[in-house]
Amino acid sequence: MKGNNTKPRVIIFSGPPASGKTTLARWLVSELDIPLLSKDDYKEALFDRFGIGDRLWSRKLGKISFNQMKRDCHRLVRREQNFVLECAFRSEDGVMLSTMLPKSMILARFGNRAATKGRHIGHADQDNLQELSDMLKIETFKPIVSGSEMIEISTNYVESDSYQSAKHRLLTLFQSSTRNFHGHGCKA
Repeated sequence: MKGNNTKPRVIIFSGPPASGKTTLARWLVSELDIPLLSKDDYKEALFDRFGIGDRLWSRKLGKISFNQMKRDCHRLVRREQNFVLECAFRSEDGVMLSTMLPKSMILARFGNRAATKGRHIGHADQDNLQELSDMLKIETFKPIVSGSEMIEISTNYVESDSYQSAKHRLLTLFQSSTRNFHGHGCKA
């Protein structure tokens, strides 16, 4: 991609915890064979290196992992490399793609993930359900998009035609050489 005067194309996945953004992001990077920068991947490496603690410890490592992800985001942009960025960005962060689910389904999925140990134990999900419930009362995870195309995907039913159509559209947009498809959101 270097040398052809195009900006790197970045797709940024955002949404509340347990909304399907990681699943969708992992699918896309496997289709495109490009890097994925996922905050949880950074955070889980920190858990493995420095140990698992309580929810406060998890949040502390979350801030460190966000900064590591931000650093790598800037490095890939400087290299003019396409990539996917995935994190539960808050509304003040710019994003490219937002997963949507009813709050009740988010809480149900998150509760199931916590009960079944569906993710690294260091996230302390079992202690986080009430925190997430409280957060969803005030936080919408609605992205602010500046100069980029916004795609919202409902992840209620991943086998639905609309979900599959959205995946196809996302892949087509990214692969299109006529689009200047890039995102903003590499800020703390």
